[in-house]
Order: sequence, then C-alpha cells, then structure tokens
Amino acid sequence: MKRLKSKKLENYSGKVFDLEVENSHSYNVNSISVHNSAAGSLVCYLSRITEIDPIPPKLFFERFIDVSRSDLPDIDLDFPDNKRHLVFEYMAEKYGFNNVAHIGTISRYKPKSALITICKALNIPSSATAGVKVAMVERSSADARASNCLEDTFKTTMPGQEFIRNYPQAIISQKIEGHASHTGVHAAGLLVCNDEITNYAVVDANGIAHLEKGDAEYLGLLKIDVLGLRTLSILEDANVGIDWYNLKFDDQKTFDVFNKGLFCSIFQFEGNALRSVASQIKFNSVTQIDAVTALARPGPFAGGITHKYLERDKGAKYTPIHPLVQEYMSETYGLPIYQEQTLAIVKNIGLFDWKETSTIRKAMSKSMGNEFFQKYWEKFKIGAVSQGVPEDKAEAIWLMINSMGSWQMNKSHTYSYAVISYWCAYLKAHFPLEFAAANLRNAKDDDTAIMLLREMHREGVEYIPFDLELSEINWSAKDGKLVGGFVSLKGIGEKKAAKLIEARREGKLTQKQIETLEKAEKTFADIFPFHRLYSDFYDNPDKHGIAGKVWDIIDLPEGIPHGEERVFIGELIYKNPRNANEEVNVKKRDGKIETGQLEYLDIRLRDDTDVIGCRIGRKDYLRIGVEMVEKIPTGSHIMVRCNFWNGIRYGFIKRWRLLK
Repeated sequence: MKRLKSKKLENYSGKVFDLEVENSHSYNVNSISVHNSAAGSLVCYLSRITEIDPIPPKLFFERFIDVSRSDLPDIDLDFPDNKRHLVFEYMAEKYGFNNVAHIGTISRYKPKSALITICKALNIPSSATAGVKVAMVERSSADARASNCLEDTFKTTMPGQEFIRNYPQAIISQKIEGHASHTGVHAAGLLVCNDEITNYAVVDANGIAHLEKGDAEYLGLLKIDVLGLRTLSILEDANVGIDWYNLKFDDQKTFDVFNKGLFCSIFQFEGNALRSVASQIKFNSVTQIDAVTALARPGPFAGGITHKYLERDKGAKYTPIHPLVQEYMSETYGLPIYQEQTLAIVKNIGLFDWKETSTIRKAMSKSMGNEFFQKYWEKFKIGAVSQGVPEDKAEAIWLMINSMGSWQMNKSHTYSYAVISYWCAYLKAHFPLEFAAANLRNAKDDDTAIMLLREMHREGVEYIPFDLELSEINWSAKDGKLVGGFVSLKGIGEKKAAKLIEARREGKLTQKQIETLEKAEKTFADIFPFHRLYSDFYDNPDKHGIAGKVWDIIDLPEGIPHGEERVFIGELIYKNPRNANEEVNVKKRDGKIETGQLEYLDIRLRDDTDVIGCRIGRKDYLRIGVEMVEKIPTGSHIMVRCNFWNGIRYGFIKRWRLLK
C-alpha cells in the first residue's frame, strides 16, 4: 500500500501489518503491527490485512466467522503502544470524524472510593478511616462478593466495627459500592459506523460515545479494538535493522534462549505458568513456542492436558481415545490444546451445528467454566454415539475437552504470539544489550525497570547505573555495556538531559555541573533493597532465631517437596480476607456448607526477585491472621515461614514477623 498523504500520519506506514510466514510479501515498512483473530481468515490474508497464511498452520477459519454468527467479526489489532494514536487519527480521516468514536465506559465505586466519598459528604474526618483502610477487604471483580467488600469489612474486622459504632451514618457507603461513579473511555475500543454515531448515542466533545461495549454490540455497531502492545515498541526501538516479516524461523541460537531458560523480556514467557511449562520442553521450532503458549492456560491446565502433553513430548507412549479424535489432534499427541481442536471435536464428533459450535467458542473465550460446558454433554453423547463411538469413549472425549470452559486460546492467537516471542528471543540471542536497553527505555515505570534489571542481572547482564562520559538521555548499549541514562538521575528530565548531553559534546560542562551529576541520587543504583536492608538475615539466619536459610522467592521451585518449609522476606502487596462459605467455595464443594472457623487470608509478597501467593488458613487465622488483616498495611516488610503442599508453589503461612 502507498504511504498515507495525511500530514498527521506522516510516520504511519499505511499498511495494516501482521506477522510473517515463509514466502510472505516483502514491504518497506517503518512500523510493526499485529492482528490476532484475523490470522485464521484466508480472506484477510488474501486481502493483505494479515501476513499469516492460515493454511500451513491449519488455522480454523470458521472460528473467526461462520454462517450462524449474528454479531460482526471481532478483530483485535495490536500496534506499538507509542503509535496507537496514529491509528485513531487515520480511522477518523478515512471514515469521517462523525462516524468514528471511542467506546465509553462506566467506572464504579470501589470500596475505598465509596468510603472516602461518603465520609467527605458527611464531614467525617479522613483520619477516622485510617484503620478501616488498612483492614479493608478487597476482592477481584470476578469474585462473587466483589461489591460487598465494605459490608464484610464493617461486619468482620475490628477497625470496621469500631468505625461504624462511632459513625453509624457511614453505613450508607456500602450501599453505593459497585454503583456507577463516572464515565470514562475504553482503553482500546473504537466504533466505526456508516452513519453519524450521534444517531445511536451521545458523543461528547472528546469523541467518546456514551455507550458501553456490550450496548454497542447489541445495537450492531462495528467495534474494533486497537490495542497498544509495548513489545512491538521494543522491537522497533531496538533499531537493529531486522526485516521482521522475512525473518526465518530456523535459528538455533534463538531456540536456545528458551532452552536455557532466559525468559526475561520474552513476550508471553515472563509469567510463572509459561516458564514452568517451557522449562520442560526442548525447543527447536516455532511450533513448540506456539504449543507452550496454548498449554499454559486455565483450560489445558485444569483438564490435565498440559501435564499429559509434556509427558508425551518426552516420549511417553499413548493410545488415541478414538480415530475420529486423532484426525484433529495428531500433531499435538492426541490432545486438544487449541480452541480450534475443541470446536472440531464438538462439531464433527458431537455433530453440533454452527450455532451450537459458536456457543462453545464463546464459552471458551469468556471463561464460562465447566458448569456451562456440562449442559451440552447429552447433545455431544447423542451425536458421537450416532457415528459409532461407544458411550464410554464419548464420555472420555467429553471429559478431555469440558475443562476448556475455564479458557482455552485459539491457534490464531497463539501462533501470532509465538512469532512475537520468537522475534524477542532472536533479538536477545543476537543483540542482547540492544534488546535490554530497548526494554528498559520502554518500561512503564521505574519499578518495572528495576524488576527487569534484577532479572537481567541474574541472567548475567551487567549494567552501569550512570556514566558521565557514556550515558545518553535514556538507557543505551555502549562499548559492550548497558548504561543508564541521565534521566535515571533524580531531578533530571528529558529536556534537561538533552541540554547536558549537548554541553558534554561541546566540552562545556562546568565543574559545578559535573560535581552535581556525580553526587546525584541514581534511581537504579540499588535494585536489591531487601538484600541490602536485611543482609544479615540472609547471611546469618541463626543469629536472628531463623531455623534454616532465608530464600529468594524466585528460588522456590515448582514441585517443591510436599510438607517442606521455607522462610522468605517480602513486601506485602496484597491481602484478601476470605470465607469458606463464600459462594464460589460452596460451589466447589457441591453446595456443602462448612461450620466452625470459616475465615482465612490470602496475601501476595514481593521480594528482590519475584512475587508469590500465600495463605493463612482457617486453623491459623485467629492466631496470626486477624492481626495482619487489621494492623499490617500493604507496603509493609514481613518475614514468613511457610509450608508447601502437593508440590504447589503456594505457601501456607505458619509464622510471620513484621520487619522495621
């Protein structure tokens, strides 16, 4: 495609790019972008919307769109996050400013904001809420009692009970929790319409339609998610002159990045789940990267598919459940690791029509769970038996796929993601310092950059926080070193940094400026604060009454031996008091109601190396849990002694100590 002529878009390539496959077209581009769901569409490939030919990787076109689908195709577009605004401008110019709008959102009162709002309206001093905020019950949006946090705080915690006794009028705050607070704008969603969008919704002066995502779908409006992906910005920012769309997938040095476990900054491989799976695979193809991306998801994990795949990949013998199943899963050891495989099974073995197949697709995409899936067992059994599949085999096939309601990825996504992961690993293998510097330049904040530096340090990458002679504005690779920039000095922004670098180039830095720079506080000089603050605990645990060593969280292995104890130090970054009779827990027990001590506490801790989840169980809650809930705010440094059970990397706290 030709470059757009718009002055606003002079840096926009005009090509809606996707991922490369062998024999793809070659373009002279200055931007990378990605389609995910569109990769399964041959029409999109032939129209040169996507660069993935769906035929070689056997992508499932019907997953993208089918004859029974009443809603419009949903294409997620990933662009470098620093260029996403150019897409908005382009869409408005192409289709008309009145025909394009951002999707609106409605923000709702969280427990703390509800409490603050009501207290302000009732002239209750903010100091009175301090204890309540520390003891606040906070839950994720998926929790059954997500909008009852204030109610539970007032009923179950001593600071909450005391606050309501002193200010009973504040009880009204629990009534507004979860209710609409104010409008906002969807982070990625755009509406594109043949008519002016004001025919369907109010559009404010900022181009935001006062219409939420679900309402837009109900009205039949075309919704496009234009997403900003930081990884694509990093790939561009590395600036090493690689033609990404024609890069071959045959570089063993790249695969060895995965084989050596060097996952820091590798797209999709930074989380514990993917790392755990990847550490058990010997990589020599992009297909394996694709498979791991799919395996480390709730559906395959919950159904035991991930474990079986890893065993079979290592050579374990297996017998396919049925020849009809093997037809769709011969390349994945007879296991359904992709949505497409599950859909092929229900359609071609269970004889689901396209409408029912599409319902299953949505169930997997929206994590509707096993309970929703189970409604279709009888339908599946009838279809399978009608094709000569014995009922016991049909049930075995069903049990193999019904956990996918927890969430299973489609291959259009996993294959697209696998290519980006390969690109990252290629940079890391061949341009390690440039890749590291690009990641640090694009880190969203200093905390993220510090976490990156910690992991890079563990992988053997050395860095200099600041060098008066070598430093640029931001991170750079110089003389075989990773060098922090002027902006990493406290009090220096980009404009001031640019002036100082210009003065250095011209030899005009004054002695006073040099002394100031040398004395300036360096943001990245101390990236291991726990080992600095508590070095004696790590080095001499006996002296502090600690039985055994103090561990770094990252060194707590997957498959830790059953019943073993570990001690570690970390920052309390999350705490969530729970109840054994919450709706979600009762469902897991098939409706059984527990009695006795019911409360327990889930927390997360972060040290210099990683984050871990822990729990103070029901038996220990009154002894050591209540105090943490009511008196220990997030941000505190604590030492914990945990038991580990069933090889799971999740600690059960037996003792904890607040560190000053």
